[in-house]
Amino acid sequence: MDSDRPVPDRNAAKWNKDNDGPLILFQMTISKSHPVNASELVYVLSKLEFLERLEHVKLVFVVTKKLVGKFKRQTIDLVTAVGTDSVRKIRGIGRATSALLSQFGIRTINDLETEVNLRGNIKKQKTTNKTKEPTLKDADPERWDQIVELWEQHELTVKYGEKVAAIA
Repeated sequence: MDSDRPVPDRNAAKWNKDNDGPLILFQMTISKSHPVNASELVYVLSKLEFLERLEHVKLVFVVTKKLVGKFKRQTIDLVTAVGTDSVRKIRGIGRATSALLSQFGIRTINDLETEVNLRGNIKKQKTTNKTKEPTLKDADPERWDQIVELWEQHELTVKYGEKVAAIA
């Protein structure tokens, strides 16, 4: 179909989150190689509520005419950051957030996991002020909530990364 020709409504894809698909994601490039970050795909698919229905998802690469036939299947870079790796390996945690976490003794992914789990459990219990150490959650609750969201997204990426890589 020519790109300058309008597409009639009857040919347009209809989709909603309750539909069984297909969900077609397009990646456009002019490069012969265009690796894809699994964490970005997991992020999009989680927002669309499609992580549990990956069999209905397709990733299509759109390339220029001169690359047709030369373009090879692209790799999807998996998230391998776990354990003793720096928190900076988590998507969305940069230098400033890493420095802030470090002030509270959180330097590694394990440290962050421990803190998230601990603070999550404390929320369910009554808190006492007896010898309570200051925490980032107490000092900046809004920032803490953002960090917890990044952590939860990282966990999803580790869990679904390989499955998402298979859709390309």
